[in-house]
Amino acid sequence: MTRIEDRDVSLERYRAVIQERVDQFKAAIVYDYHMTA
Repeated sequence: MTRIEDRDVSLERYRAVIQERVDQFKAAIVYDYHMTA
């Protein structure tokens, strides 16, 4: 059970990291767009 719980926690952390990177990526695109436009 502990292994499955650890997997769930790591999966949530993984998703959180991916979501954060996606948000930063989108922010970078918007920033570049406004700077070049």
